[in-house]
Amino acid sequence: MQIRVLSERITRIRTEILVLGFFQDVRPVRGLAGEVDWIHNGIFSHLMKRQKLQGHCGEAMLLASQAKLPTPKVLLIGLGPSLSYNDSVLQKVLLNIRARLEDLKVKRFAMETMGVGGHLMGWRQFFDVFVATFG
Repeated sequence: MQIRVLSERITRIRTEILVLGFFQDVRPVRGLAGEVDWIHNGIFSHLMKRQKLQGHCGEAMLLASQAKLPTPKVLLIGLGPSLSYNDSVLQKVLLNIRARLEDLKVKRFAMETMGVGGHLMGWRQFFDVFVATFG
């Protein structure tokens, strides 16, 4: 497996699918999921207000980017409550993502480093769990 670390703007990433995470208890949605929400006129926020999307661990939504992004699809994955986010939750989420990407027959994807930053998780911790799950 080849892993590349990108620091591109979401509007410049070209791949088959973007995989983005969001927490059940963090509103408005932050990170790249927040950017996609803004680009798509609050689609995630609207679904959350209607209780159609909540952020439970493993919950997923597939969105067609409608040519608003160079990547045609976005897979939004719930990460559960932010306070209980840890290595085992991340591994569960990554296994879920891996299964969904296999079902979609995705060969190339870009993924946000979910939960990295702040007090939740460091880069090395994220990559150790990622490589153990995908590697």
